[in-house]
Amino acid sequence: MIIGHRHILNFFETAAQRGQLSHAYGFIGPRGIGKRAVAYEIAARLLNVSEDKLARNPDFILVQRGEDEKTGKLKKEITVAEARELKKSLQHTSWQKGNRVIVIDGAEFLNSESGNALLKLLEEPPERIFFILLIENEGAVLSTIRSRLQLFYFSLVKTLEISTALELRGVPSEQAEIYARRAHGRPGRALSFMENENAERYDDLLETFQKLVGAPFYKKIQLIEKLYGAKEDGERGRTEWQEILETWISWFRDWLLKKHGAAQFAGEPKLSAGISFSSSELVNIIDSFQRTKKLLHQNAHPRLAIESALLKI
Repeated sequence: MIIGHRHILNFFETAAQRGQLSHAYGFIGPRGIGKRAVAYEIAARLLNVSEDKLARNPDFILVQRGEDEKTGKLKKEITVAEARELKKSLQHTSWQKGNRVIVIDGAEFLNSESGNALLKLLEEPPERIFFILLIENEGAVLSTIRSRLQLFYFSLVKTLEISTALELRGVPSEQAEIYARRAHGRPGRALSFMENENAERYDDLLETFQKLVGAPFYKKIQLIEKLYGAKEDGERGRTEWQEILETWISWFRDWLLKKHGAAQFAGEPKLSAGISFSSSELVNIIDSFQRTKKLLHQNAHPRLAIESALLKI
């Protein structure tokens, strides 16, 4: 069961019934918002299979960054070889003589060569083939690709909707509310908490963050070392730092909302005694962290970018 985004699913259901589906869509939103879950649900419907059998269906193709065989790290880009392999696969007829669905996870990682190879498919799509491109950083997507997509922007899901969905999955009410608040509108994060994938990590991050706020810079450097740990400067470390920044942004946004009486819960971290921020300071910190996220998308050095951002708090 998909958490949130019902209007998007309803749109596709209606368009399919009327025979008005486009051949290429772009799903835009942060990690954990539900883009992949919705894409898989739509793909399963178009292929008339259950979602648990989707990965084994020859008419479903997932394109994403692979791992470097030598280093084990994620490649920085979706390569032209992967795009050409997709084109080769589409030259064959559909297994069931019906629809085919291609999900490209991380369309912002298409480089100019792989993007141009995909562009040819988008310009002259084979019959009954549907592309769904999953995008976190819209600005990094090649403009020629983006212009050929019908775009859907995934909004944050209400805390109550997430907690209710978790309860339906068997999570006790009180715990479901905690997970939902910590998810800050992203159902995928709530589900990972439910499965105990990130709960301990979140608690460690929260403890370290509370020590960071208002600390002398030398102390911040020590704490950043604890956060950094064994993370590498490669793509995995970059992705993890973007997740950390997103969590920090959510906390500062909660403080800002509560300052103006808009926060409906006390789920944000408590500030140490004697530490406070004005509304303008909170806005500047949030903007600084947003800029840092963009720098990481642009391959800035993670450690230097994070240290610079910490000067703001």
